[in-house]
Amino acid sequence: NKSVKLQLSLAKLQLALLAAENKPFAIPEPSGITLALPKEKADRELLKDAIAFCINSLGHDVVRAEWYGVTLEADGKDLYIFTGYEQVLAQAIVPLTKKAKFRVILPEKFCQQVSAYCETCDITIDEGHAILTDPKVRVFGRALSSDMPIDMKLIASEAEGRSDHFVPIPK
Repeated sequence: NKSVKLQLSLAKLQLALLAAENKPFAIPEPSGITLALPKEKADRELLKDAIAFCINSLGHDVVRAEWYGVTLEADGKDLYIFTGYEQVLAQAIVPLTKKAKFRVILPEKFCQQVSAYCETCDITIDEGHAILTDPKVRVFGRALSSDMPIDMKLIASEAEGRSDHFVPIPK
């Protein structure tokens, strides 16, 4: 029963330590859908810019997962990247080199890593998580869940052409 005691101002905290035989969390090997991301630099830059743009419009209200995570939705050969919070909607479409169909909501910190390493990374979407694999780093990201997903593609299509409600990502 080893533990460490911390005292921060008036707060006192006692944390249990893991026994030496307990192994820390290890990132699992990617086994799900690996995104067929384009290899062209211009398309990788679009992916990077789209994710960065979406991160800027994230909220911090935890009521809906779509408000504090970036949604990646593959529908055929297009990868839709979007987020929405209050009156803000950010969306981008990145071409995939192979058809896929999935929807995942990824947390902000994971998306920041994708934006930083997307020029050379692969992204695998698995049950409940995503893994970014790059020659220099491997990052695990827990997927956020939503009981009632917001149909962002429908919202975006209804808002398209209405300059007072929808601003396209500059090219």
